[in-house]
Amino acid sequence: MAMALAERQRTSRLVAAPATGRTGRRTNRARTGPTPAGVLRAGLLLASLLAVAAPAAAWSGPVHELVCEMAWQQLAPATKRWLREVRSGERSPGSFAASCVWADRVRDGEHRDSYEYHFVNIARGANGFDPARDCAAFDCTPAALHRYLRYLIAPASGERMRVRRARALKFLAHFVADLHQPLHAGYGEDRGGNDIQVQWTGESGWLSPRAPGLGTRPRIGAGAGGGATPGAERHSLHSLFDGELAAAAGLADVGAAPRLVAAIGSTDAARWRKGDVAAWTNESFVLARDHAYRVGRDGRVDAVEARALAPLLVQQVQKASVRLAWLLDEAAHGRFALAPLW
Repeated sequence: MAMALAERQRTSRLVAAPATGRTGRRTNRARTGPTPAGVLRAGLLLASLLAVAAPAAAWSGPVHELVCEMAWQQLAPATKRWLREVRSGERSPGSFAASCVWADRVRDGEHRDSYEYHFVNIARGANGFDPARDCAAFDCTPAALHRYLRYLIAPASGERMRVRRARALKFLAHFVADLHQPLHAGYGEDRGGNDIQVQWTGESGWLSPRAPGLGTRPRIGAGAGGGATPGAERHSLHSLFDGELAAAAGLADVGAAPRLVAAIGSTDAARWRKGDVAAWTNESFVLARDHAYRVGRDGRVDAVEARALAPLLVQQVQKASVRLAWLLDEAAHGRFALAPLW
């Protein structure tokens, strides 16, 4: 996620409290993490990716493009034709992959009302995502997926509706990827890891997500105190997952899409094509709780930890691409594939 989000994401969600006596309240307990077989496949794929991995600008840049390019490669031909018609609702639409970064560019301006859709805060100590507690005002990523998938499927009878539908596609594609970054489903009290500072001692290469290409993170000088490691880079835990750890996983190059898609097993793909967004949220939450928040407990993160996390991040990107492609294939036939949140 871009640094603007890291600076502004709220510690506690400013939402209305759930009504008392609500019937049918749903509490989803966190599911188990990635299967051993899936992680093994991702680990084997990683060996081929590390040799060609380019530096990542941020999860909000090349990883979003990668997810969408992978999804595009998995779409049915009829869906691609439909999406080209949908995307004609805007001028100069560019490539589908490139359009998947747009939601980050407009969240502080033209579409500032979409800001909270980029993440979901889970209460510390909770067993998992509870929509009534964690998304009471419908302002979280799972709710955003429902909203923009509805807009995408709705008939576009005029110019305004055509533009809305084209933008709904960009929002939907972006938020599917966001939901699969573990710390986008982290704890509200530390803003998804944004308030946890760590030192990155691995190989540098990450560029500021505020404006990709406009400079690297500040390095710690030889005279730095407080146990700082000379030559290390200061990061929030969240930005580390957005950048250096994504790069270490080989997720910084859209050219990796064919290899990543080819490595998805048919059994995994079939299992991932489920429309339970609450379950997707819980998958990310479990990874955040059991893995992301355990990184850098001594204040430092090195290349060894990055390599250990890489298969998990690879699999999250693969899941996001499979699920996005599936949602779009269903939407092309007018079908709303997501299960109700409430």
